Amino acid sequence: MRTLNFVGAIVGLLLSVSVAAHASTVDETTGFLLKSAAADFVKQRAKPTGFRNIRLGYLRDNEGEPVYLLCGEFSSVETPGNPDWTQFATLKTERYEQWIGGSAEALCAKGQFSPTQPADLVKRLHKEIGETAERQK
Repeated sequence: MRTLNFVGAIVGLLLSVSVAAHASTVDETTGFLLKSAAADFVKQRAKPTGFRNIRLGYLRDNEGEPVYLLCGEFSSVETPGNPDWTQFATLKTERYEQWIGGSAEALCAKGQFSPTQPADLVKRLHKEIGETAERQK
C-alpha cells in the first residue's frame, strides 16, 4: 500500500512538471510567434488596419511532432461597414515563416489546426506591433 502511494506521488509530480514545462513552452512559443508576426506586419507597405480571430495552435509534422503556428485574419483596406479580411499564418520553423491568403487558409483549416488555448491574441499582437514599430524608429 505504501509503495503504491509513493509511486502515485512520483507519477503526480512528474505529470505536474510536464504540464508546467508544456505551459512554459506554449508561452514562449506564443511570444516568439507574436513578435515574428509583428515584425512582418510592420515591414509591409500596406499596413493592416485591423486583426481578428488570432489563435495559437499546432499542426502535426510527418513524425507526429507539433509545429506551432499563429492563425488569424487581418484587413489592410478599411471599407466602411465591410472590411476585406485576409487569412494569415505565422509558423515556428527554424526561424519563422509568414503565410498569407490561400496557403494560410489551408494551414489554419479546421481538422488540420488544433488550438492550444481559447484566448484571442488580437490585443497582444497590436501591442507587439506598436513596440516593434517604436524600436524601428
